[in-house]
Amino acid sequence: MPRLPVRLMTMHQAKGREMDAIILVHLPEDLVRDTPIDRAKLSRVHFVVVARARRMASIILPSDGHPLYAWFRAMA
Repeated sequence: MPRLPVRLMTMHQAKGREMDAIILVHLPEDLVRDTPIDRAKLSRVHFVVVARARRMASIILPSDGHPLYAWFRAMA
């Protein structure tokens, strides 16, 4: 099996690009405001990024992350 390159990108750089696997990593220091507009925007960006994965998509969250990410934990 040929080795394919790994590309590190922000969510916004990954939008619109198809890849075999996507690993979305959130760090504890990620700034997220908890307003309805920010929740809707974050949801749209996550959907666009994760939907571009051909085979596998994972989201890694910090254990002490922002409560806004709680709905991701509920899916695990």
